[in-house]
Amino acid sequence: MPPHNQSVLLVVEQEQISKSALYRWLKEAKEQGLVVAGSQVKNTQSWSNEAKLAVIIEMAAMNAQERSEYCRQKGLYV
Repeated sequence: MPPHNQSVLLVVEQEQISKSALYRWLKEAKEQGLVVAGSQVKNTQSWSNEAKLAVIIEMAAMNAQERSEYCRQKGLYV
């Protein structure tokens, strides 16, 4: 999850939790609109209003280079 966007495997190793628990928490957070989890989301039109707002809030403190990288990670830029 932002701002770190670490891989699932890295988080599982670092935090010593199961992969299934992490995926479940990620799914729950996404359903609640708390984050836009993952990368290369193909259909941004299906994002909830909460998810769109989360992206705006996450990007608010970023400079242009950070925003560009963030958008590439999310699949918003090619």
